[in-house]
Amino acid sequence: LLKSSSAPIADVFAAAAAWAEAAEQRNEDIAGAWRQIAKSGVVPFHLVDPRAFAERVVVPGLISNEQALSVFVTIALGNGPARPRNMLDEIRTIVNKGRLTSLEDAGSCAEALFNVREKSNGWDFEFCAKQALLEKALRGVEHVGFVGTVQKLFAGKGRGKIPIREDLKNLVRTKPSLERFVGVWHCPVETLEFARAVAASCNHIHFDRAVEFSKECLHCAEDGQYLQCEPIAAAEVLVRHLQKRAASLPCLPGLLARLAAAKASADAAG
Repeated sequence: LLKSSSAPIADVFAAAAAWAEAAEQRNEDIAGAWRQIAKSGVVPFHLVDPRAFAERVVVPGLISNEQALSVFVTIALGNGPARPRNMLDEIRTIVNKGRLTSLEDAGSCAEALFNVREKSNGWDFEFCAKQALLEKALRGVEHVGFVGTVQKLFAGKGRGKIPIREDLKNLVRTKPSLERFVGVWHCPVETLEFARAVAASCNHIHFDRAVEFSKECLHCAEDGQYLQCEPIAAAEVLVRHLQKRAASLPCLPGLLARLAAAKASADAAG
């Protein structure tokens, strides 16, 4: 987190605070830990809101008076180092600009991503670009084609790919903790949109992802897990798509039977 160029200042501060407050568990002094943080410069205090800095750091005496004065002087003069650019936000802005159906806008997006890639650390760029494109694809079925076009055009420039296939697989196979309230497997709207996106991304030959996701949804419905995401609705979208586009799949009769049983059980439960 501390090394990430896309980490918000508030998150960096929170991470450093958590480390400092755990100093006693390491047989260290909390005040000493804060002085170490201030000396290292890992938290750019001059970029933190001045009032928040005063209330949360200076008043409790977490750093020395000399260190606090140095920060306030830097804030007043405005001569501290600038905040690193937030690559994730920059790429999100690029990806979400333009019309979804425009090949020209997809080309402009790929070109802008290529320019960011040329000026950045490769790993940071790949991580942020995958995250932004995945978010775009999950926003709705109408976004899937645009994301696919951007991926192809970017790959055509010969500087690598921005693959999100594995991320989609992981989203199907790896469910988040039950403490979360948003996202696929929790929000019924996002789960349904993801099901529609998965169905739309299936081509005439490969339906594995739709089959796998439908099985996972039906398993949740049958076992009474993640019911808050309305897995039966998502499973129905996927199974009906398979019924329409891949009627000869050997697993389809079983999926249809499980879907009917899950719906009947849900209706009986009221």
